[in-house]
Amino acid sequence: MENKKIVGLDIGTTSIGWAVINEIDGKKTQIIGIGSRIIPLATDEKNEFQAGNAISKNQKRTQKRTQRKGYDRYQLRKEDLRKKLTELGMMPEPTLFSLSALELYLLRTNATHEQISLQQIGRILFHLNQKRGYKSSRKDETKDKKETDYVAEVNSRFDKIKQAKITVGQYFYLGVFNDERYRIKDQIFPRAAYIEEFNTICAKQKEFYPEILTDRNIQQLRDEIIYYQRPLKSQKGLVSVCEFEGKWYKNKDGKEIFSGPKVTPRSSPLFQVCKLWETINNITINTKRGEAFVISLEKKKELFDYLDSHEKLSETELFKILGIGKNDGYYGNKQLSKGLQGNLTKTFIIKILKDHSGIDKLIAFDLSFESYEVIDATSGEIINRKRISAEVEKQPLYKLWHILYSIPEEKAIIKKLNQDFNLTEDVASQLATLDFTKGGFSNKSAKAIRTILPQLQQGAKYSDAMTLAGYNHSDSITSEDNRVRPLKDRLKLLPKNSLRQPVVEKILNQLINLVNAIIDQHGKPDEIRIELARELKQSLEERNNAFKNNTKRESENKSIAER
Repeated sequence: MENKKIVGLDIGTTSIGWAVINEIDGKKTQIIGIGSRIIPLATDEKNEFQAGNAISKNQKRTQKRTQRKGYDRYQLRKEDLRKKLTELGMMPEPTLFSLSALELYLLRTNATHEQISLQQIGRILFHLNQKRGYKSSRKDETKDKKETDYVAEVNSRFDKIKQAKITVGQYFYLGVFNDERYRIKDQIFPRAAYIEEFNTICAKQKEFYPEILTDRNIQQLRDEIIYYQRPLKSQKGLVSVCEFEGKWYKNKDGKEIFSGPKVTPRSSPLFQVCKLWETINNITINTKRGEAFVISLEKKKELFDYLDSHEKLSETELFKILGIGKNDGYYGNKQLSKGLQGNLTKTFIIKILKDHSGIDKLIAFDLSFESYEVIDATSGEIINRKRISAEVEKQPLYKLWHILYSIPEEKAIIKKLNQDFNLTEDVASQLATLDFTKGGFSNKSAKAIRTILPQLQQGAKYSDAMTLAGYNHSDSITSEDNRVRPLKDRLKLLPKNSLRQPVVEKILNQLINLVNAIIDQHGKPDEIRIELARELKQSLEERNNAFKNNTKRESENKSIAER
């Protein structure tokens, strides 16, 4: 008789049910162990996860830490301002710090058109240092609807004072003057509005104190103290290493690390071309009799040319290019009915440059080939292969994209575009609004893409192209390899904060503890069967929609019961 030890696991968000079964000859079963393990989740963690909310303890902690950092930086600016004003003889007297809101905003109003004392100018600078206005580090395209509406309201308020030709200080003075209970806190302006007021006040007061309010001192007060903005820290270290080109190494401490070229952004022109060829080679069109329509390489190139210059390819346009129709009995899969996505990076740039006379040169992206040699791992034979040349990164479209992708500040982008491509400020400023960082990253490095692209361009499907390029894209092993591979005695716990979702991390670590306990008590199983609760299978959006639907039905049922 052949015995087989099977462990069954039913994983939920609050507990894990388990059973160890002894199967005899594939028919008779005997339960030799059964139980459940409670997952120690806080009530708010469980509720937030099931409701599909992205808030976690880590995020709440980050919010509090961000507030503390903001306050600390304000204190540092305040101290730097105090030192500079003392150096210039502009440090305000204590009485000036006890001015009422009406008096303070009247002082800011007067400073725009008449002489005030140096100490009064210093008091205004302290006030401007308190409220610096709204400035986002993200471009408009990356903001969600709630944030976009907020920014639109802030900008409309700025437009209002520009039309009235008044400063923020004058606007608030009129509000407080007409209503003692006027609420200033709710009236948010963009930082540009406050900088305009700073410049207006300094330009006027410079007429009376030219030796103290020099261009250098004004620039230092404005750009290095009051409105200094720390550049965002680089997050390059979080970008994944390409699984196809990365290799395992041992560092000085003997620790194994996976290192190699990083994966490329999805907005990269190189990835966009690769994505198009993968999509084209996966197109399947059949007849009702089950016969597949074979797309020639010439037609695939026509499809590529269309997708390369359009945002989308509809099923109707696809059939038109192929010279077939639904009346001929052909039909595509669901993917075709929704349309195929084109080269988004190139089309977004074309939209802005469409009236530019030198557009063809700016969006040029020629892919030349280079030969390279590899050694076959099994036979030791030297094989000659082709790949896309690394010179592709010197192509105009790639250089243009890289400027828009890698430079965070719009002013710096405009300057660089004017310098490298001789674009007008109007066109450059439009291009600077494009945000190519929001698409995230692909799963391949530029080097891996350059290696497989020639195979894709010859019509090979992705899996075949990877094999021809010498990559094992699925990490597949044979059944024999699987049978003889060494197994660990125990599972290792996941390192803390190794997953972005702390609830899932807790569940998995409890699962690992449970499996290790079962191994200790009943020995290694021959097979493990896992069933997941519905919430664990769902994405964040699906859990959120399910929660909203359940809440809506509960409300409807309650109102019906009351009626």
